[in-house]
This record gives sequence, C-alpha cells and structure tokens, in this order.
Amino acid sequence: KKLAGIPLLIARNGLPILPDNWIYRRTYKMFVDTILTNTQDIKDRYLSYGWLTDSFIRCIHNGIDIDQQIVFDRAAVLRKYNLPEQRPIIGFFGRLVTQKQPDKFLEIAVGILQRIPQARFILAGDGPLRQEILAQAGKLQIARQIHLLGARREVMELYSICDLVLLTSRKEGL
Repeated sequence: KKLAGIPLLIARNGLPILPDNWIYRRTYKMFVDTILTNTQDIKDRYLSYGWLTDSFIRCIHNGIDIDQQIVFDRAAVLRKYNLPEQRPIIGFFGRLVTQKQPDKFLEIAVGILQRIPQARFILAGDGPLRQEILAQAGKLQIARQIHLLGARREVMELYSICDLVLLTSRKEGL
C-alpha cells in the first residue's frame, strides 16, 4: 500500500488544477491512491491528460442541507453585519481569487451605482485579492457602497437579504 495505508489529503478548497507534466505523473502514480474532486469539469480535464483513469478520479459533489433555515428577519441580518437598510443589495459569494473575478463585480457595481445610487454591495468571502479589492473600490470611488464581510460558513442569511446575486466567475465546475 502507498504510504503504509495512511490517507493523505493534499488540499481542500481551491485546489489548483493538477498540471500535466512528468513530475506529477510520476508523483501521483507512486504516492496517490485516488483524486477526489467536487466537479465533473475538473475530472474531465484530468481525464483529458490521458495518464489518469476514470476509476482513479472520483467526483463527489458538494452537498446542500435542504433542511436549513431559509427565511430570516431582514432587519436582524442587516444589524448583525452592520449593513445599511438601503436597497437594493447586490451580493457576491466566493473566494477572492482571480478565477472568481471579484474585480469584475466592482466594475459592474460602478455601472449599477450610476443608475441606482442607493445600491449597496456585499462580498462574502476572503482570499489573496482582498487588499486589491479594497484598493480598487477606493480607486473607483465606491468604497462606501462596498461591504467586505470576509469568509462565511453560513451564508443563507446573507443570500436572504440580497435583491440580486452576481456570479462573475470565469468558470465554475458546478
């Protein structure tokens, strides 16, 4: 057995796409029993390399708790996150990374604010682009309308206060 039967988890949440080169071919064949991914898109990409087999890659989709609360007291949620009671609220939910294009979210916010100046924008997520997003909001002169809420495990209450949610990702696997 590889590594004496000890399970090895390389990464979870934002695993970079496995490169297609000889180092990874050798390493994965020697030390890895399987690859788990949460999207068929990533599995298909790996299969396209030709050196990984269908049985080597397992796809386990993210689950959704269908019994979770979906109705929330709007005023209470706004107070909890120190958000103004203005409408509309437009949301972004995701890691602050290049693939998710939070910068595109801010560009769209500028256009919306030209037509609806009372609009507010929430970003629920964190990542390496956080400081760039803050700087860009300042340059675009929309920092007062942007609310970075950081990473959140429970997001249903935030979804419930949004009038619109934007998905600005370049590509999503789900």
